[in-house]
Amino acid sequence: MNTTPEARAREVIDGQLAAAGWVVQDRAAMNRLAAPGVAVREFPLATGPCDYLLIVAGKACGVIEAKPAGTTLSDRQSVAPIAYSTSRRFRDPPLSGLDRYATRSVQACAFITGTSLKDIIRGRSMRRPLISRPLSRLLLAGIAASIPASVLVPAPAAASSPELIGLERELSKLVAERPGDYGIAALDLRDGSTVSINGDIPFPMASTVKLAIAAAYLADVDQGRRSLGDMIVGRPAAKVMELMIIHSDNQATDQLLAALGGPVAIQQWLWSQKIPGIRMDRTIAQLLRERGHLADSRDVATPLAMVALLNKLDNGTVLTAQSRAFLLGLMSRCATGTRRIRALLPAGTRVEDKTGTLDGITNDVGFITMPDGRRVAVAVFARGGRDRQPVIAEVARVIYDRFADGVRNAVALFMQMR
Repeated sequence: MNTTPEARAREVIDGQLAAAGWVVQDRAAMNRLAAPGVAVREFPLATGPCDYLLIVAGKACGVIEAKPAGTTLSDRQSVAPIAYSTSRRFRDPPLSGLDRYATRSVQACAFITGTSLKDIIRGRSMRRPLISRPLSRLLLAGIAASIPASVLVPAPAAASSPELIGLERELSKLVAERPGDYGIAALDLRDGSTVSINGDIPFPMASTVKLAIAAAYLADVDQGRRSLGDMIVGRPAAKVMELMIIHSDNQATDQLLAALGGPVAIQQWLWSQKIPGIRMDRTIAQLLRERGHLADSRDVATPLAMVALLNKLDNGTVLTAQSRAFLLGLMSRCATGTRRIRALLPAGTRVEDKTGTLDGITNDVGFITMPDGRRVAVAVFARGGRDRQPVIAEVARVIYDRFADGVRNAVALFMQMR
């Protein structure tokens, strides 16, 4: 694991960029057109490598630098001498080992330019940087001309209606009493009301990313480019997808992913569907070979972004009715999540979900159907601590009870009006 405050600060910046909708890449795997906003780590410039080169619509628009607090940034060290303290700009990543002193000992610098990529590489001067804004706003300022900010920034973490404020408080109290870090989002698919806890904080997706892989393949099926009968390593695509969703088979996942073009193809599909806040970087095999998942800024999603994906899978904007029914049918048979969302719900409650598990990571995302047929998209991400599965089960039950109470109250009101 990285040990210097500067290196740890870069992990924090990675997470903030991903949460704001940027795709963060290493220089060796650079793809300027992978997304509307791309941040490339350790990009070589005439004055030396910058920590991040910011690229919008294929063109460089600025850089970010992370330096020890108190460092005087000369023109030789960067392309402009303006720094922004991160002491109140960045949150400590949970369980990453980054303490408050280390956070305060690092500063981040962001610069916006109107020059071309060639000009930056050659070290030509940039126009006057914006010096009065927080780093998070500055990152948006550099791309505002070409991408609407609403596309890049997840919705704030809060209840969207007064009726859900009580649910938000109950969920906050529940997870505050448990060790570990939790991200929760619930979206009523009927009226769009939402509630979230840490809803705009990125969490490792683990195998919940397999929903995006399945959706990208089924979208190709709907457009006539593929079929569920196509053979993938000797098996029909439908069978490969069944193994991936129901049994969370990692080998089957990577085989389907390879047929689609790898992680970059999934990321491009997510961008094409205007789903920010989800980032895919590695195959499942690559993900499992590496460690440090608790503080990883790659292969992450915010809870709000995940329920946004679930909403699109359900409402017909991404999949045809036939493909939607096929995917939800597989999710309803999920065999890996009996102790999570499903565990404490009333017998017979319809659930379609996909789990995710890594060292120290336990997730479950999917749909819960209420007694009146209303459907709620739910994402629960858990990182660190212990007994994560029972907590996910409790969270799901609290969400169910609150929405079911809403149904009962509405029926009672209707009867009174009659």
